Amino acid sequence: MALTLASLAAIALGPIASAREAEPLLAFYAAQRERLLAAAFLSALAWTGAFLVYLAALHQMLRARGDETTALLARVGFTGGLGSATAIGLAVFLGALAAWRTQDAGTLLLLRDASFLANSFTGIATAVCVLAFSPALRRVGLPRWLVALGVAVGAHHLASAAALGWQGAWSPYGAVSLGAPLGMTLWVGCVAWLAWLRRHRL
Repeated sequence: MALTLASLAAIALGPIASAREAEPLLAFYAAQRERLLAAAFLSALAWTGAFLVYLAALHQMLRARGDETTALLARVGFTGGLGSATAIGLAVFLGALAAWRTQDAGTLLLLRDASFLANSFTGIATAVCVLAFSPALRRVGLPRWLVALGVAVGAHHLASAAALGWQGAWSPYGAVSLGAPLGMTLWVGCVAWLAWLRRHRL
């Protein structure tokens, strides 16, 4: 959670998402290059590093303490999480490459668009991850509201994958897609907090 929030604090997504002309975007990337690369590093560390450790621990805990159905849900969630981490890594890589190659306006626009589209499509695997892990966690005693949160986060991520409009909220640059990672971060934090509180019973 801390790494994700730090990466978001390092950049202003507004100018990146709203620019449709190459020259203003080129100027923004040139001025913010170091901050953008730092944000990309923190995001990659969070979602392709720490998140994988989190997934492995969650998967192992559920397999050790649950029945066959719980273990199956855990495997599906873990697989969805791996797909999500891979897709997020691609989106972050493309965004970092855009910041690194700030000299060419045409390349910058292409990489920016590819990064945001890749970010939108992370929603499918992320939804699989959350929608499988949430009922599995309920089966080992975590509260019912966590399932409701998981359903809301999963539905939001599926909506973000379908948000392919050219502009507005239902575009890869809009509130639906850009807000989805915050929901996932909230879900991850809630699971970690509940698991810590119940560590002697899980």
